[in-house]
Amino acid sequence: MINRVKNTKGLNNVVIKAGIWYVIGNLVMKSINFITMPIFATIFTVNEFGMYNIYWAYVTMISLIIPLALYTSIKNAKYDFKDKLNDYMTSIIFISFVNLIIFLLCGNLCFGIISSFMEFNRAVFNVLIVQSYSMGIITTISAYYSVDYKYKKFLLITFLNSVSGIILSLILMETIFYNNKFWGRVLGGAIPCAIIASMIIYSILKKSRVIKKEYCYYGLRISLPIIPHGISQSILSQFDRILIQKIIGFFEAGIYSFIYNIGLILQVIAISLDNAWTPWFYEKMNRKEYKEIEKKSIIYLDVFFLITVFIITLSPELIKIVAPIEYWSGINLVIPIAISSYFMFLYTLYVQIEYFCKKTQFIAMGTIFAAMINIILNLILIKRFGYKVAAYTTLFSYFILFILHRIIAIKMVGFDIFNIKKIIIRITIILSYSIFVSIYINNVLYRYIMLFIVILISGLQKNNRKIIIQKIHSLSNIGE
Repeated sequence: MINRVKNTKGLNNVVIKAGIWYVIGNLVMKSINFITMPIFATIFTVNEFGMYNIYWAYVTMISLIIPLALYTSIKNAKYDFKDKLNDYMTSIIFISFVNLIIFLLCGNLCFGIISSFMEFNRAVFNVLIVQSYSMGIITTISAYYSVDYKYKKFLLITFLNSVSGIILSLILMETIFYNNKFWGRVLGGAIPCAIIASMIIYSILKKSRVIKKEYCYYGLRISLPIIPHGISQSILSQFDRILIQKIIGFFEAGIYSFIYNIGLILQVIAISLDNAWTPWFYEKMNRKEYKEIEKKSIIYLDVFFLITVFIITLSPELIKIVAPIEYWSGINLVIPIAISSYFMFLYTLYVQIEYFCKKTQFIAMGTIFAAMINIILNLILIKRFGYKVAAYTTLFSYFILFILHRIIAIKMVGFDIFNIKKIIIRITIILSYSIFVSIYINNVLYRYIMLFIVILISGLQKNNRKIIIQKIHSLSNIGE
């Protein structure tokens, strides 16, 4: 019993430490992107900025399809294959490489049809496919590192990919591709990504060259139903800008993409926290320690709640600092985009239950439905009300996604693992706070006073008050 308590405490400490470093590391890397985003926005025209973001939207979607989302099965494989995880990694890398060859062959044979929709030439298309595959490999190794809390390796890979892509892009855009900056940005991001992916594949094959049908079938059984879910996720987060470009133009797509990237700060934080939360959550689910999950999830909810309030409050000033004046017309869009990220955070809590139960087909059903709603609303409303309405259709779609996945998860385990009353309270406060910020978006004083009030009230809650007192007490004992 004592050993179990020690192991539990040790696991909790590892989770907290990993979570902190995931958040810090990802925020540092995202900060690099934000620091350089105004540079790219200045070098690009708004049209070119929109064009590159359309390219990146396709990369995001295809990077899930070519690797067949096999990285989603690694969390389960850790428990089912344990010491054979390296063999499992080799098997899923082999499948994804075969799929890359198929995509390149079929894509080039059918390029005439593809180009009429994507509006890219053949060279850009092939680079897009290779970069999408490379991104999938990086995601795969990241999943492998995260299940063992190897956050240092995870952060190193992400850092190298992000920084090298930015540096090479700036060099190419200002030298060889001075008159074709879009192509310089594309190659600048794709080349380092492909090199890093090649190094990852080499390192995996160095550990094991075993390919087993058992592993291939296992991975595909879990991951294939996730592909429609992933595509639907990409539609929710990316397809709106593609429709804006098709219906209105690259200029408006550029403005929307820039503001959306600011709103992505919350998604970066949510993903970083999830990288630490998920392995801990799997351990607790495996032991059926549901009360412990509910207890810790309240702290988890409070942390992200406060982060969301901060981002909503600070975002107008942040946009004015990093964005050229041409983009300021979209400032008010960051609020619905931030709330969308909050609902994304909430629905991932329930999605992890579906992953754990290996019922991934149900994950896809809910997300496809939400994506269909998003497409239909955008097709109807963008033409009528303009590009800004896409932020609100995305918000509504993420809300539907949260409701659907909660229902599905409850059906699987027979009850709600999380405290829905506390979730509803936080949703209500976030929505009310967002309305207040929208009304006083140009009044800095009012917004920051309200931020202070929300933080004060949150700190006075019973659970949070205990945590604060414990932290103060532990600090006072340092050096004794």
